[in-house]
Amino acid sequence: MFFMIDFGKLSLFDIFQYSGILWIGVLLFILGVQDIKQKEISCWWLISIVPLIISELIIPSEITLMERVFGGLLGLFFVIVSKVTKGQIGIGDGYVLCAIGVILGISKSTILISYAFLLTSVVSIVLLVFFRWNRKKTIPFVPFLFFGYLGCILIK
Repeated sequence: MFFMIDFGKLSLFDIFQYSGILWIGVLLFILGVQDIKQKEISCWWLISIVPLIISELIIPSEITLMERVFGGLLGLFFVIVSKVTKGQIGIGDGYVLCAIGVILGISKSTILISYAFLLTSVVSIVLLVFFRWNRKKTIPFVPFLFFGYLGCILIK
């Protein structure tokens, strides 16, 4: 069964934490839809996560500052790979991973990316084998980040 919340025992900090988790999910969903439809993501939606990043850096939690830095560096790695490969991996994916990496830290970000890569691989194989897509076709990655994020939340 999914997690149950006893609303009588929720503190203001718990409410803030759950709203942050929800906002990341909503944001990844919105950016995923944009990525599917337009093959790009809006900077304005991504900027909307900055207050959450600042609050996560200020409010103490179980995720250390170094974990957050390395989570951001993981996303920065994808930005660099995008530049080196001349856009074979979308730079917007790297920016999303930078923001999410700072919030979740390196360990949770790595799990999120692993889920996303696994789902992307399965869908790619299905598209190549059954729908005769070629390797030149692109697949948006942010929707897979959304489903990977759901996996991280539901599989604790």
